[in-house]
Amino acid sequence: MRILLDNGLFNFVKVIHIVRDVRDVRDVMVSMYKLGWIPRLRYGYPRFWSADNIFASNRLQGSEARYHFLRYEDLVRDPETELAACCAHLGVDFDPAMVDVERRRVASNHPDLPHHARTFGAIDQAGIGAFRDAFDAESLAHVERLGAEGLHRFGYLG
Repeated sequence: MRILLDNGLFNFVKVIHIVRDVRDVRDVMVSMYKLGWIPRLRYGYPRFWSADNIFASNRLQGSEARYHFLRYEDLVRDPETELAACCAHLGVDFDPAMVDVERRRVASNHPDLPHHARTFGAIDQAGIGAFRDAFDAESLAHVERLGAEGLHRFGYLG
């Protein structure tokens, strides 16, 4: 992200900045842990998440013609409204196929990749709050400490 920003890529492309569960990055961590993408991720990932998202927001805010911020939670709660807003930002028409399970699967070039499995299911809120069953109180407190700046910045932590 920093290399792309520093080299001016975002001076001429449009960006949709999606942040998932910034109040508590634990849901993202659960997904990444289940996929085996980041071993021992609780020890540093929340800090990287916070720094990278704040950096992107700082560098891209103020250029509404190029930057659109979207919370994952808002997308899954009201996919048609949020995708219509993304389409408007990109200057393309919203197509109801974007929220149709079968039409998304058929249109994909990678329907069989394991890490895309939920991509082809219904757009729902099933992944929100997964942290409640995945981490103990000590781990949750650790994640909140490491991600505190971003959690506060995006208005999700009191």
